[in-house]
Amino acid sequence: MAAASQTMENMILLIGGKRKFQLTILFLAAFTYMPLVLNHVIMAFHGAAIPHKCMAGSEIIVDTNTTDLSVGSPYVTNVTHSKCSSTVGYSDGQEKIIGCTSGQWKYFPKSVEWNIVSEFDLVCSKKYLVSMATTIYFTGVMLGGLVFGDLADRFGRLPVMLFTLYASIIVGLTVAFSVNYLMFVCLRFIHGVLIQGLQTSAYTLIMELFGPKDRPFAGIMAELFFGVTFMILAGLAYGLRHWQHLQIAASLVAVVTLFYPWVVPESLRWLIMKGKLEKAEKQIQRICKTNKISFPSECWEELRDTAGIQAKALKQYNLTHLFRSWSMAKVSLISFYLW
Repeated sequence: MAAASQTMENMILLIGGKRKFQLTILFLAAFTYMPLVLNHVIMAFHGAAIPHKCMAGSEIIVDTNTTDLSVGSPYVTNVTHSKCSSTVGYSDGQEKIIGCTSGQWKYFPKSVEWNIVSEFDLVCSKKYLVSMATTIYFTGVMLGGLVFGDLADRFGRLPVMLFTLYASIIVGLTVAFSVNYLMFVCLRFIHGVLIQGLQTSAYTLIMELFGPKDRPFAGIMAELFFGVTFMILAGLAYGLRHWQHLQIAASLVAVVTLFYPWVVPESLRWLIMKGKLEKAEKQIQRICKTNKISFPSECWEELRDTAGIQAKALKQYNLTHLFRSWSMAKVSLISFYLW
């Protein structure tokens, strides 16, 4: 198996490097980081604090009667509104505090922004639900890395990348029409699962395009999309002050990738490891044609002779192997917690 692996590395080096085909696929796969980053960071705007006041008791009529207090009962002299409650003052010096309930807050945005804080009244005793929404999302991210990492090994990097990419568009758009907090966080959890599946499969696809020496370059190029997307999100949030509009825009970014099934190929390494040699040969021919290099017949013949044996002998691992021994389970659980 070591010989087959070395032959595969030689093949990647012969047809690979920083050539036209590899750089094109690198750009296309790395572009999927844009919807990923947008959804990872978007809660910074969805959950931003907005100045507010509790308007409970605003319907109470303040009595300006200056009649002697000995006649009749005490009357209301003032109503003051703070962030989380209202205070009713009476003519006899007593005060009554009224707590706010849903729909009784008034918001004073600096501009015209409107987010889930004002949409679902996530203030005062419910303020913790904002950070809880982020925690729920990243719990989905953790689960997505586990589930889709295994699925990408079983069914291929490309099918998983395309499924998570297009499913996340649908789920992301649905998030924008959440009618309550519970619906919002449930959909965000599902979105997190899909988004991490997208990152896992796309990153693997990128790394398997290149040989060891070129992988740092590929990784840096892919990560550049992170920084660029941060700047794009800031511009989107500045122009789209309503959280629903921002969510829709962040989801629709991925629509431009609808042509990917006809352009982006499966990982050559995965095809060879799974013994799909006919598809692998066609892809090598495509790569050679794009890069304008000759087909490496000798290397391919050697690889084909050993790859079939390797595919049969290759041991398959899955998610359960992370917990089949106490030492492995301990490392896995610590890693999950740190994430």
